[in-house]
Amino acid sequence: MADSFNYTIEGYEGETRTVSIPMLEGSLVSQLDTNVGAVTAGGLLRRSVTTGIQNFVSGGPYDKSVQTEMGLRIHWRDSTTGRTGYFTIPAPDWTALTISGNNVLLADAGAMAALVTDLETHMRSPYDDNNVTITRAEIVGRR
Repeated sequence: MADSFNYTIEGYEGETRTVSIPMLEGSLVSQLDTNVGAVTAGGLLRRSVTTGIQNFVSGGPYDKSVQTEMGLRIHWRDSTTGRTGYFTIPAPDWTALTISGNNVLLADAGAMAALVTDLETHMRSPYDDNNVTITRAEIVGRR
């Protein structure tokens, strides 16, 4: 059964957004923390899971371009049923991603590739608890 990993991320002016990622119970939490942290320029404030809450020490982002109105939207497909969905990580880190137009390269040999590998290994469809395939990523929101 999948747990919902909820990350609260802070933008430049103190605004916060939360992203929920359905992950397999017993997933390597510290690895996901690292991979989510690597693709957002926002301050990682908190992770909550069924087993408890982890607060992070964050001075917050210091760059005005770090806005939670923008996001890294990651699209996935259930490997068994074909059902699709997405989630959005706030305040993407432009320097950690390979971007072409609004599309983000999944296999960039960097932060995005590490996150995709982690998600495809540990993420589960919130509908049927099946494995998922990450199909694409894009930048969304107000620029």
